Amino acid sequence: MYLRKAQAGSVPGHQWTYDGEVIEVDDDLAQDLLAIPTGGFSEAEPPKAEPVDPEPEEEPETPQELPEGEEPPKRKPGRPKKTEIAEAE
Repeated sequence: MYLRKAQAGSVPGHQWTYDGEVIEVDDDLAQDLLAIPTGGFSEAEPPKAEPVDPEPEEEPETPQELPEGEEPPKRKPGRPKKTEIAEAE
């Protein structure tokens, strides 16, 4: 049976980590907890599974080749990027 607990808490062997969380407990324990008038327990539907993202993650962008005759943009003067420092070492 699934139980919702109004406030986060625990009983031996089970923990509700946040207010209103729904977890599965065995039926005998559920009946005992539901009998506690100030326990904050209520019967609940099973939690819905997280939706699965049908699209694969995007691949990182690869540098694009410049059209013939074009040059890459010039960097602004200033401190070199950390990657440039690492490459120089």
